[in-house]
Amino acid sequence: MTSNPSTPDTDGPKTETTLTTRIRINIPGSRPIPPVVVRKPVKDAAPEAAAPGAAESEPAPAPRGQAPAPVRAALPARPTAQAPAPAPQ
Repeated sequence: MTSNPSTPDTDGPKTETTLTTRIRINIPGSRPIPPVVVRKPVKDAAPEAAAPGAAESEPAPAPRGQAPAPVRAALPARPTAQAPAPAPQ
């Protein structure tokens, strides 16, 4: 018999669930920029399964879409070609 019996908490490395987000930056005319990877730990899903009423009381987070379009306000305005005016008759 050992003085420190094995428990599930000390059996081995802890498995952690992470949320991985890859962000791609695209700047036309510049060198390629490698994707940025952001990892955040996620709470274990087991407590939510044990308490189904808890999930109903909290509102769901708003869904995230893709990154917004690049901002082009800093670029100089290009003159636009206009259609010629009709000739007077």
